[in-house]
Amino acid sequence: MNHGLKKHGFRSPLVLVVALLFLWHCREEAPVKSSAGLPEIQAVHVPRAWNINATQPARVQLDGAHGDGPSALYSAEMDVRDAAGKTIYSGTLWDDGGYNSASGDVLAGDGVFRNRFLPADITDDKGDYTFVFRLYDKAGQVARRDTGLIVFGNDAPPVLYDFSAPDILPSASPPVNFTVVAGDPDSLTEIVSVQLDILTNGRTVLPEPKKMDISSVENDRATYTLTVDSSLAAGKKGSYQLAVWATDAFGVTSDSIFKTIELENESGRIVATEMADQVQRPSGAGSYVLVPVTARVSDPQSLADVDSVYFYSRKPEGQLANSGKPFPMVDNGLPFDINNPFTAAGDAVAGDGTYTLTTLIFNDADPGVYVFTFYMRDKTGQLSAAVSDSIEVLP
Repeated sequence: MNHGLKKHGFRSPLVLVVALLFLWHCREEAPVKSSAGLPEIQAVHVPRAWNINATQPARVQLDGAHGDGPSALYSAEMDVRDAAGKTIYSGTLWDDGGYNSASGDVLAGDGVFRNRFLPADITDDKGDYTFVFRLYDKAGQVARRDTGLIVFGNDAPPVLYDFSAPDILPSASPPVNFTVVAGDPDSLTEIVSVQLDILTNGRTVLPEPKKMDISSVENDRATYTLTVDSSLAAGKKGSYQLAVWATDAFGVTSDSIFKTIELENESGRIVATEMADQVQRPSGAGSYVLVPVTARVSDPQSLADVDSVYFYSRKPEGQLANSGKPFPMVDNGLPFDINNPFTAAGDAVAGDGTYTLTTLIFNDADPGVYVFTFYMRDKTGQLSAAVSDSIEVLP
């Protein structure tokens, strides 16, 4: 049991003594003249639950400010008090840019003070504690802030059972459920999240893990469910690994459960195109007429799988326009702007699957039939079947 005062866990005694003497000496040498500004603790960041069994330190952070700027700040300290108000631990937070290797501070002199502490170095007694922070400036003025109750406990990790997911997610699949059963030796209420990730070669392919929600509770176990459809395969094709894990209030995670899944991904298609059948070539020198061109697309994995929509234009004499390069279309909802025609292309509604490019027919355009050939490329690189449409420029 630990009932006494502990000092500056997570560094050697000799370094602590030298650091404390240095800080005390500097404080004595600091100017005592009152500053026009005052130190202020804008925020403190402390984990709400500390696992005494943890082998990794937890980060504590104080966001400080001063009326005369962060350079007027001097030091930050932290006490931990038990339910009786007795200080059982004291520590220092650093704004040293990581000069003290244990602190985890990033940028020196920015007013953000950090340090990392092992829970068992603070106390090995379960219970509720309060963290008390002090921020000093170079004039000896001090700001104080207390936290609410912080829990210390001997935590056991959550446990997962019975992960269920299909072996194959077909293209254009209707909604299906991924489920997993979770429990916690301490209390089911300690589980704060169950998450699922998709991996390839050990790396995630999702922007962030997907949260699973409780769908039922029975005795000391809960079933968590994630409903997905074929949009899960947007940008993906082939064999992937599902990983699911639970996290409790102490930040402790369960062992992950893994399952292989085959994600099918079929190419999308151009549903319809729309453009004028004919347009009269303008007569005035340098003049032009605007001709909106649209293509409506679909994809079995949802519109999230669409990478690009574009067309090639073949002139009446048979040569490709634009030096043979495609004309990209957009679905961004921006009205036409002649100064930025390939981005502000006259699209009506963003994200509706209708892609637009407003073309310009100038007075010197060759008369005749122009053939536009449209394609959609998905995020796995698959192309749709080509769709052609045409417009006749009248002389």
